[in-house]
Amino acid sequence: MKKSAILMCMVMAMTLCSCTQQSGEKSSMNVDNSTSAASQDESSTAAADGNIFTDPIVADIPTYDIYVDMPSNYRPREEGTTEVFIVTKDEEYVTLTYEDEFTGTTPEEANDTCFYLMEGNMSSYEGGIEEISIEKSENIVINEIEMYKFEGKIGYGKNYSENEKYDGYAYGYAFIMDGVACQICGSIIGKDQDGSKNEELKEMIDYIATTVRTEE
Repeated sequence: MKKSAILMCMVMAMTLCSCTQQSGEKSSMNVDNSTSAASQDESSTAAADGNIFTDPIVADIPTYDIYVDMPSNYRPREEGTTEVFIVTKDEEYVTLTYEDEFTGTTPEEANDTCFYLMEGNMSSYEGGIEEISIEKSENIVINEIEMYKFEGKIGYGKNYSENEKYDGYAYGYAFIMDGVACQICGSIIGKDQDGSKNEELKEMIDYIATTVRTEE
């Protein structure tokens, strides 16, 4: 009887141990599935963001082999030597400006030249551009092209009354290719902007800068 009781206790203990191990394995599997689902969600988001460059708008500098990709959902319009790409009406835009009679030698000089042209080309936009103030800048190299990266503010409402003027966020790159001064500039407009879209615009402009090339 004692032996039988001991044997029964041993069997029960082994069964309990086995159940505990199986339960632990299932819990671990659930964690793995959760992690996998999160990774898939991140991949889906990244893919969705990349879709706007699947069939991009290829902007170019006339008569020169200088090309830049713009998202397919941007709406382009030309303003002299500035091509304006409307991102969201009355909220943000991206421009590509050039000067093919450039006499400077640095990307920073290219930025000054192109902004001067952009100011004149967009004289009727948001009451006219008054000035740009650079708050951060650096010289970097992207795909072997030396670029001047800038961040700051553009003053809008040059032709408006004083109380209608405001500053819009600005971010972009200037560079020289084939002796041509070029500038990519993104700006968020509107007096009620709160800065929530700044990072999103920066990421987009950063990507656009990597598409600058000499072959279509």
